[in-house]
Amino acid sequence: MGLAQALEALAAAYRDLDGRLATLGVECRACGQCCDFRRNDYRLYASFLERALLVNACGPPHLTAAGLCGYLVGGRCSAHPWRPLGCRTFFCAPEHKGREQDLYEAFQGRIRALTDQHGLAWDYRPLFPETASDRNQETGMSNVEVGEAAGNPRLLPHSAFDTRRLIFIIPSGLGPHTSDTA
Repeated sequence: MGLAQALEALAAAYRDLDGRLATLGVECRACGQCCDFRRNDYRLYASFLERALLVNACGPPHLTAAGLCGYLVGGRCSAHPWRPLGCRTFFCAPEHKGREQDLYEAFQGRIRALTDQHGLAWDYRPLFPETASDRNQETGMSNVEVGEAAGNPRLLPHSAFDTRRLIFIIPSGLGPHTSDTA
């Protein structure tokens, strides 16, 4: 088992969470509140699998000078289908705030288990670097390449982020830019 299968399993977990949120009546109003990291004074963490899917689909994560998520474009999340668990379980509506932690912990456990099942290392870290010099260390995605085996990520010696080096199969059913081949 490898990365491609792990990404498919992650997509299934995301679909299950989305279904669960729908049954609870939780929906995103696209207000951008969750994307304002400076105002909210929080850090978003994500696993290697979550970062791999997001970076491959949308490019490297970054915060704007104002402290907003760089994926926020025109008041909308341009990474919505690929957003990590922390974004999916941040609820703006006060009536749902009490559910955030329980849902996060349950699905984080599921993501960790599928990471282990697929023989990948658990690498959980902040999504956004604090400074440009922290980008490589914090995201863990600047030097990851998945070769023809599509399942054996390996670290490369280069230091500059280059999205052309990321070759992943994006799971089907995760938005309009998905594909079934690398």
